[in-house]
Amino acid sequence: MKKLITLSMISFAATGVHAQTSKQIGLMTDYLFRGITQTDNNLAAYFKATEQVGNAYGGIHFINIDTSDDAEGLPVEMDVSFGYNNQFDGFNIDLEVITYNYLVDEKGDETEFKIGTSFGYNLDLALYRGVKKKTLVPRAKL
Repeated sequence: MKKLITLSMISFAATGVHAQTSKQIGLMTDYLFRGITQTDNNLAAYFKATEQVGNAYGGIHFINIDTSDDAEGLPVEMDVSFGYNNQFDGFNIDLEVITYNYLVDEKGDETEFKIGTSFGYNLDLALYRGVKKKTLVPRAKL
């Protein structure tokens, strides 16, 4: 049994699965989410890290948000996402789970499921379904 496990581990290591990592840090004049300012039209700082292995990916994103003066906690939004993007001839299917977590007490966390696709004409279509708020948000991007 030990030989089989060792052989399997060597096989997996030899498959050549490589992770691609990217990190971003930056500033923006205003943080908008679906057209609504999250920083009261003020400067926002963010950090984002993503990891991709084959068609699977995951990421974490931190950004400051505006809160009321009496709010308790850190005025930061932390988004975590995991997904799988399967490529076909001329289009793809992208399935993703995104959690929006607020490190302050006055904002409600949310989880969304996304299904998306893109075509060879630089057209991205996606549909987001919120779990707690039961939202259904379509998105088209050129």
